[in-house]
Amino acid sequence: MEENGTFRSHCKQQVDRWVNIGYVRKSNTKESVESRCRLLDTMATRLINRCFCTKIFASAVCPTSQALFLRDCPVKKEIMDRLSMCNGTTQDLFSYLSNCNKNVRLCIIDFAGLSTDPADITSFLKYVN
Repeated sequence: MEENGTFRSHCKQQVDRWVNIGYVRKSNTKESVESRCRLLDTMATRLINRCFCTKIFASAVCPTSQALFLRDCPVKKEIMDRLSMCNGTTQDLFSYLSNCNKNVRLCIIDFAGLSTDPADITSFLKYVN
């Protein structure tokens, strides 16, 4: 792990003006609910430890091609209730962003963790700005 890297140092210096939030997503694959929850919580823990995320939002069962604004409708409650490291769904993320009074850094594991559709990401960024 990058203990004293530039990004981590920057985050520590900007804690009063910025909030780091994380987003994790798991595709619709065939693992058990227990395994899915473990994998999502592991991704969330990495974002908390590496990026100082204070909140983590998750899409528990979602293809990367699904539009961001349509994710978690309906909520996979049986999975979301078992996630110990997550604060809510993608829809909760939108609500949080609408009410947050700080600058927000959205941290994800990789580009496909958010979406593989650049137009969808552009729409998302326009919404949050």
